Amino acid sequence: MDETLFHCVRDCPKAKEVWQRMGLDTPHTFCNNNSIRDWIMEGVQHSGSLFLSVVWCIWKSRNTMVFEQKITPLWNVVHSIISSAKVINNSCCTRAPNRPPRMVKWDPPSRDQVTLNMDDSVSDNRVGFGGLVRTADGEWITGYYGSLGNGDIIRAELFAILQGLQLCWDLSFKEINSASCETLWMR
Repeated sequence: MDETLFHCVRDCPKAKEVWQRMGLDTPHTFCNNNSIRDWIMEGVQHSGSLFLSVVWCIWKSRNTMVFEQKITPLWNVVHSIISSAKVINNSCCTRAPNRPPRMVKWDPPSRDQVTLNMDDSVSDNRVGFGGLVRTADGEWITGYYGSLGNGDIIRAELFAILQGLQLCWDLSFKEINSASCETLWMR
């Protein structure tokens, strides 16, 4: 049997077990769709971020099995799906009312540097942070995020900076062009 993308994330018995556990073993999930794009679009239409999280976590679990020879327990995959769906919903699916979108400008670093962009958020006294590292050409290298529970914006900003710099250092990037989204906004 050829291992197609559909097989990896939808049709494999292990994948079907995850879809069933998440309550998404419906006809639209397992329809005979010829296009992976159409299948994902339809799945997102019916189940939103949960659908995307299931696809992503099945894919990660499969890659862990193939490349690291480790089997991820079903309960762990389910926990990852729920966590991922929450992150997606909390980070990109809602926007504060009456808050206009922010325009952010990016200036590329010199060729021997990477750029570390970071931001933080506070909602109902709960704080979070995240960031990404890019090459001089703007290519994404890696990203990070975290939740600090209760706190204030200063704590979130400091954690965003600390985690980003530690990540860059761990990846052996010593020449770092860094800016928070607030700094970019004020330019």
